[in-house]
Amino acid sequence: MKKYTEQAKLSAVEDYCSGSAGHREVAHRHGVNASSLRKWIAAYQALGAAGLKSKRKKNHCPEFKLNVLQRMREEELSYRQVAALFDIRKSDIIGEWERRYDEGGLEALSRQPGSGRHKKMTNPIQSTALLHHITPQLLAQSFYALRRDAAVGVDGMSWREYEEGLLLRVPEAGAVCGSSARTDLCGGGR
Repeated sequence: MKKYTEQAKLSAVEDYCSGSAGHREVAHRHGVNASSLRKWIAAYQALGAAGLKSKRKKNHCPEFKLNVLQRMREEELSYRQVAALFDIRKSDIIGEWERRYDEGGLEALSRQPGSGRHKKMTNPIQSTALLHHITPQLLAQSFYALRRDAAVGVDGMSWREYEEGLLLRVPEAGAVCGSSARTDLCGGGR
């Protein structure tokens, strides 16, 4: 994304505010994206020239986020409008705050997006925690639930060809998961 100087932003905004043309034509004249120009205009209308200054990423506290959401709802403002009022760089983050608040209240606003997800697995047993539920009977039932006219698999076998040796293959499926998993899969580890 191209960075524009404060002076270039101010020049484009003042051109628009002169009333000589709409935002698309002004954006074209200044070689800027129309969406960016609309953001600059909203920031300028809310905060003056200070709204056009480059900003660094901020981590806002939950109370600030709640204040933004309350003001937006009370005054029926758009994300772009409330972002300009509160000097928030990316207006789309307000939609994320709103979704999180609606789902989990103030506590959800204190978490950073993605926190607590995709933790690296530290206990290898976790990956096989459900393996004991997989039985040869379940595998056979799952196979028979497949469409018989399905396309040939990556092994080059059709459903009917695979069915011929199914009873021989089902116990072998556990070998892929390891020896202890094979014992459980074949019913011998209980």
